[in-house]
Amino acid sequence: MKPKSKAATTRRTREILRGGSLYRGTATLGAGLEGPRRETPKPPPSKRGQALVPVAIALALALLAGGAWFARHAIAHGFSSLELGRARVTVSGTEYLSPDEVRKASGLPERVSFFRVDLEKARTRLLKNRRVLEARLSRRLNGEVRLDITERVPAALALYGRPTEIAADGTVLPPLVSGVVPDLPVVTGLSGPQGGQVTDPDWARAVRWVRRLDDPSLALAGRVSEIDVSDEATTSVVLAPHGARLLLPAEAREAQGLAAVRVVLADLTTRGVEAATIDCRAHGIAVVEPALGKVPNDSKPSAGSTASIPRATQTDHEASGTPERRRG
Repeated sequence: MKPKSKAATTRRTREILRGGSLYRGTATLGAGLEGPRRETPKPPPSKRGQALVPVAIALALALLAGGAWFARHAIAHGFSSLELGRARVTVSGTEYLSPDEVRKASGLPERVSFFRVDLEKARTRLLKNRRVLEARLSRRLNGEVRLDITERVPAALALYGRPTEIAADGTVLPPLVSGVVPDLPVVTGLSGPQGGQVTDPDWARAVRWVRRLDDPSLALAGRVSEIDVSDEATTSVVLAPHGARLLLPAEAREAQGLAAVRVVLADLTTRGVEAATIDCRAHGIAVVEPALGKVPNDSKPSAGSTASIPRATQTDHEASGTPERRRG
């Protein structure tokens, strides 16, 4: 065999050192003898991996939505159990109805969920009550649910088996829970209601007289106990406390000299005379008929009496029964 050349021996030694097969730990001895290593290129992503990306995103979004829903309901139920997030229902604008009656008519309890309560449904139920004319429901910044109502107030009473409250528009109002009936004039001579509404045209006439007699200049507040509209030509009004009857024109606008009633009543009170009837149908004249057995012996007018038509003395009244004429 031919001896190997020196160059071949050297090349073989480098290979052995590079492979590290002679001694342990010598695999790196020849590392510096090589050039920089080339990075192995990554294989392109497979089509299967690309298809799974949208699925993973959709799954993540579904998990987030489910978590948000669970957190919302958990918080809501937690607030409900602690009476947090629940609003107190308050009532305003009442005149005859109590707050409990208004809440009951709306179908709402004393406390409701602030965000879940259906205000439009509650308003619809409120307007079905004939005593409620208008209703405004709102959520307040202080955490309240406010029921602000406008009541349909009674203008007078009618006798339909019992004293019944009637609004100015003819609506028959249901009785109050308390059973209290307001102190209002009783209108007689009306036909019965139909479908919860008074359709008799004389009801509007009676309402006009109620408003006219409530004029402070007449000083009749609290004294009008009955208004009779059964006669087409005359409206008869009974005054408390002694039952004096005013005979008035059919319509309130025709009573031009109604202010004389105040003067006549004051004069009769001063003289101690109780009137059976006071006829005010003539313009500017009040004809007084004293009640039987209620005329004193002294019938001289007081210093505050108004001017009057010459009239018979009290003795003549007792003998002839001629009514006394007073000019207002």
